[in-house]
Amino acid sequence: MNETVHRLLELLQGSEPVPPAAAAELASPEHPRNQLGALAQVFEGVRRSSPVPGRAQQRTGDLTVIPVSTSMGVQADLFITTAQQGALDGLRIEARPQEVTTPDDLRRELRRIDPGASVVVDGPRIDDDGRVKAVASLAKIFVLATVLQDVEEGRLHLDDTRVVTHQDISSSSAGLGADHVGSRLTVGELAQLMVLRSDNTATDILIDLVGLDRLVHTAVAFGVPPEDACRFKRTRDIWGGPPATGPRAPVHTDGHDYFVPLRAVTTAMHHLATRPWLPWPPSPEGDAREPILYKGGSAPGVLAAVWRSGPPLSGIAVAIAVNAERELGLLEEIHVFSCAERLVTELTTSRRHTPPAAGTHQARTERHLDVH
Repeated sequence: MNETVHRLLELLQGSEPVPPAAAAELASPEHPRNQLGALAQVFEGVRRSSPVPGRAQQRTGDLTVIPVSTSMGVQADLFITTAQQGALDGLRIEARPQEVTTPDDLRRELRRIDPGASVVVDGPRIDDDGRVKAVASLAKIFVLATVLQDVEEGRLHLDDTRVVTHQDISSSSAGLGADHVGSRLTVGELAQLMVLRSDNTATDILIDLVGLDRLVHTAVAFGVPPEDACRFKRTRDIWGGPPATGPRAPVHTDGHDYFVPLRAVTTAMHHLATRPWLPWPPSPEGDAREPILYKGGSAPGVLAAVWRSGPPLSGIAVAIAVNAERELGLLEEIHVFSCAERLVTELTTSRRHTPPAAGTHQARTERHLDVH
């Protein structure tokens, strides 16, 4: 094991947060300087999983593979490549989940992390464990449904514009920030930012446009219990404050999040698939792959996502939610999404090879997966 790999393992097993300068110290001089911050975040994400390394395997002169495990039973492999001068040239992480071909298989894997993890499969057959979970940005699906309902009923138009103000900016925003104050954006652009970038500022502007009462009404219509829907707020009222740079304590344990049954999320996704306009971009021309609509949600201690594929009136949706009492690390996140995507692949492949029932609608939804 060379000195760079040894130093990287020290950082990943350290008790202190990984400083941004650590990436510059280890990375190859050819590594783009503007990506060093993101590399340091990856190091820190792995460190938060408290990995325990196994025996290193030297695959080639520049590739070292190190199996790691966590106290939650998550297993993964670190693929570390070094340049000729010994500097870090690349780091790839692959989960090593057990076989996942059924909803119960997925629950088994997710419940390594959260004993109450929820999985819902909503298609020709329903598999619903009926749990109400914190879902973070997955609740933006209900905001989108409310906006599109208002568009269809003439209360809003996709080309209506709104000027971004200082009061709109959410500290946890993933796209719009202080530099965008004064910018004029359409409702359609705000919806795309909310869904594709999970932007909190765009979400709050749209909530202000439709009104919290309308949002609550929509959520209840899709199956969110009224006592949970009435607690919906703007994102800045839940996760407001300066962005955290170190470990962040979960707030869902104190009731600060969006709490919904996942069946309400899949029901909303099936409804959205029938709408004439959606923020997801269309499939590239000639792309024969099954189009998938995706939305994820994450907050300290919360991982959630929904995938929806198939024709508008006969598709299948899979939703997951994991709630933990501490901030989850990158290894847990990779494990959760690798397992879930295995089930999604299994179910969509099986559905394509199963003859449709008589009368099943065969129209194709022109959308595709946009994971972020």
